[in-house]
Amino acid sequence: MLLWNSLRIVVVALVALTVWISAPAGWAQQPAPTSDFLSDTPQVLDSPAGRVRVVPIKGLVYPWALAFLPNGDMLVTEQSRTTLRLIRGGVLDPRPITGLPPGIKSQRRDTAGVDVVVHPRFSENHLVYVAFWKPKPGAEHLRTAVIVQARLDGHQLSDVREIFASVSWTDGPSAARMIFGPDGKLYLAIGAPGFKESLGETTWAQDPAQHGGKILRVNEDGSVPADNPFVGRSGYRPEIFALGIRNAIGMAFHPITGELWETENGPQGGDEVNIIRR
Repeated sequence: MLLWNSLRIVVVALVALTVWISAPAGWAQQPAPTSDFLSDTPQVLDSPAGRVRVVPIKGLVYPWALAFLPNGDMLVTEQSRTTLRLIRGGVLDPRPITGLPPGIKSQRRDTAGVDVVVHPRFSENHLVYVAFWKPKPGAEHLRTAVIVQARLDGHQLSDVREIFASVSWTDGPSAARMIFGPDGKLYLAIGAPGFKESLGETTWAQDPAQHGGKILRVNEDGSVPADNPFVGRSGYRPEIFALGIRNAIGMAFHPITGELWETENGPQGGDEVNIIRR
C-alpha cells in the first residue's frame, strides 16, 4: 500500500512535469491545450533523480485522480463525469466504468474533482472509494463532500453506498482528497472554502463544528475510530484528525517514517507541504 501511495505521487508529479514541459509560452492566457500537444511515443526526460520515461495516455477529459490496482491497472477519475476510466498496459480502455451516483457535475476549475482510492485488501474484497461534491437538492449551487464505497466488478460498480457526508455545505472552491493509512484507516481532507458566493468560510478551518478545513479519519465503513483525538469532546466533530487545513490537494504517507505528508493550496502563492500531526 505504501508503494502504491508513493507511485501515486510520482505519477501525478510526472503528469504535471510533462504538461509543464510541453506547454507553449503564454499557455496560462490561452485556451486549454488538447492532447495534440502530447507526443504519440514515450519521452525520456532528464531529472535530478535520474532519467524518467514518460508515456502519454490520450483520451481523458480533465483527469483529476488515479489509483493503482494490484495487477498494475490504473483507475482514473475525470472532473464532471459520473464514470471511472481504466488504463491497462498504458492504454485507455474505451469502455468506462459505470455505477457512480448521478450529480457529479462541478464545472469550476478551482473546485475539486472526483477522488478515488483502492482498499488495501482490494485483492480480497474488490472495494474502491470515491469522494466527490454532492449537490444539495433544491439548491444545486451548494455542495458537500461525500464518500461512497463500492465493489468493482469488471466495468461496473455494485453495492454502491454513501458512507460519509460532510456537514460543510458550500458554493466556494474546496478540495476533497482521500488516502488509506498504514493503520488501515481512511483519511479525508476537506478544504476550507474561500471566494464563496453565498455559503462557506475560510474560518471553518478553526471551527471544530465544521468538517471543512480539516483532515478527517474514519474506519473503512465510514464509522468513527474510537481513538480519534476528539472523540467524546463537546463541540468537536468526532471524525476530525487535524484542524487548520486551508485546502489540501494531495496526501501521502512517508514510506519510511509513516508520517502523513500533505500539500496545501495557498490563496495567491503560499502553497505548502506539511507534516500532519493528530
